[in-house]
Amino acid sequence: MAELKEKVDDIYKFIKKLDETPPKRTFSDKLTGKNKPKKEFKLAGRIRAGWKSKLKKNYVLVFRVRTNGEVVINFAPINNEMVYIQDAGTYHIANTEFLLRYKNFPAIILPEWSLKPLSLSEHFKGTVTKQESSLPQKVIINAMKMAQLKPSGAMAGKTILWVLVGACGVLYLISQLLGK
Repeated sequence: MAELKEKVDDIYKFIKKLDETPPKRTFSDKLTGKNKPKKEFKLAGRIRAGWKSKLKKNYVLVFRVRTNGEVVINFAPINNEMVYIQDAGTYHIANTEFLLRYKNFPAIILPEWSLKPLSLSEHFKGTVTKQESSLPQKVIINAMKMAQLKPSGAMAGKTILWVLVGACGVLYLISQLLGK
């Protein structure tokens, strides 16, 4: 139980950290480059060049993960549900089960050492069976927030009830004392 409370506290700290707004940039910050807003990731110009014609010719954007951890991004054609990587000289499976979308580009994440790209359905099933899913976090956090809010309302009702019982008791004692 204590471990759960520690984990919940860690989650609240993380959420609080996310909610903090970044400081506003001053003129001196602009000159020195401090607090510079982060730019959105864009594909390289050589990859974006001619993308409309590539989409029409059944090309897919390949995020190839190499064995040394490097990620290489390029377009490759799909022929007979197979994609050919020219750098490595290898064929890999590329059917609709493995297709993703990246900024309206059809894309696949392809480990260099595997014939099959990463599949969302297989990965999702794996995380659910191993109970590593992050989906229940929202439900748990909302339930804990609701549990924190309930005691104040329930306590107010109990307090009013005890005040009424106490007042009735005092009135009864006063009536007994005055009645004799």
